[in-house]
Amino acid sequence: MHRLVPCFLPLALALLAGTAGVRAQGSAPGGVSGEARVPGVLASHSCDPLKHGARGDGTTDNTAAIQAAIDACSARGGGRVSFGDGVFLTGPLALKDHVTLELARGTRLRAVAQADRFTWAFIGRPFRPHEALISGVNVSDVGIIGEGTIDGQGAELWWPAAVAAREAMRAGVKSWGPGMEKVPAGNGLPRPWLIEFYNARRVLLRGVHLTNAPMWTVALRYSEDVVLRDVRITNAPDSPNTDGVDIVSSRKVSLSNLGIDTGDDGIAIKAGLPGPDMPKRAARNITISNVRFGHGHGLAIGSELAHGVEHVRINGAHFTGTQYGIRIKAGRDRGGDVGDVLVRHARMTDVAVPLSIDSSYPGEPRDAAQAPGPGAVAVATPAARAEAPVTPLTPRIHDVTIQHLFASGARRAGLLAGLPEAPLRDIRLQHVSIASRGEGMVLRHVEGSFSGVKITAARGKPVEEGPKTQVAVLETP
Repeated sequence: MHRLVPCFLPLALALLAGTAGVRAQGSAPGGVSGEARVPGVLASHSCDPLKHGARGDGTTDNTAAIQAAIDACSARGGGRVSFGDGVFLTGPLALKDHVTLELARGTRLRAVAQADRFTWAFIGRPFRPHEALISGVNVSDVGIIGEGTIDGQGAELWWPAAVAAREAMRAGVKSWGPGMEKVPAGNGLPRPWLIEFYNARRVLLRGVHLTNAPMWTVALRYSEDVVLRDVRITNAPDSPNTDGVDIVSSRKVSLSNLGIDTGDDGIAIKAGLPGPDMPKRAARNITISNVRFGHGHGLAIGSELAHGVEHVRINGAHFTGTQYGIRIKAGRDRGGDVGDVLVRHARMTDVAVPLSIDSSYPGEPRDAAQAPGPGAVAVATPAARAEAPVTPLTPRIHDVTIQHLFASGARRAGLLAGLPEAPLRDIRLQHVSIASRGEGMVLRHVEGSFSGVKITAARGKPVEEGPKTQVAVLETP
């Protein structure tokens, strides 16, 4: 069977058919700060979309009017496009240099429910117009601020097709559809993103509520000096591929004081897929602090890591009911060099798998017997763990330190599993306590040290050591 099933074929075909300068104040690892300075030009120019014909009545298509306000504001040297109370329907919008969208508390910026107004997005492809509701491409000093809401209409328009497509792929369909043959099954049916910044500089998102995203909520691709602060992201727990924030080959990114409740990764740090059409750029100098995760898959590095991730600092993460807590996921088809990662002060309640560092994602044969229920982790089979030749895409995960992680109510304590040809190296757990009501922690092909680590499990050994495991147990300082 090589065609899309009828239930989502029409939508799949439809898929085919500011600001102110943001400058870091203070200092943080990598030169990123949680605060951003708003220059005088922003305060001096306010552009009213109503004067360009916009109407917050919930029925008028305001795309042209809002875009005209953005263009006029940028032409004047920059400023704020300010929205008052109301529901403003819009199609895809393009931010311009020095323009910030400002949404009042009573503002709801809602995507039009017309699939043919958008194109589908994919991490392995350069930007195309209309692949996000709001995009900023090759721009600087841009932002979205305020207390209003941006609604992507995902539940109404996009999620049913994605769920149907996923079930069809599981039943044997080999491709998402014409033009999508190179999109891996694990990436989900391509849809638009809610917000995307591509090759952007000095970006600020502050205060807004982002919800109902078609696919990824915020995509930061090949961008620099980005601040997200006091942002709330909510997508339904069963919404497919609705990551909260995806940092793709970007640098000097600061995320702080966020609340994320979604259907996939809450935050994911990525470095792209292999291919000739995309920049070969690492993700580096990422700071994440004071983030609360609800439903979803927690905080991840990966899985697309072809160009590497380095210098990541995570401090103060709280997880409740997520599938994973801290996770690094890589695979032989998409790996790269991942190192200099420090996680401090993570607290987890009823998180299925609090800690997972796994070089066998995705597509490696898994032992389903080791995943007895939703949220449990499946461990790669012995066949998948057989040694393979080292290639440029072999995952190389090293120099990862986890400090002061406390978790209760886990289903499996964790997984630290490298590859025979590329073990995990210098993995350090310090002052870590994980209580599992199921299985313990699996260690395979890993080198490192434990200090002040306490792991309890209701079933089996608290720690199961597999082949090529060299973990030193150190005295607690």
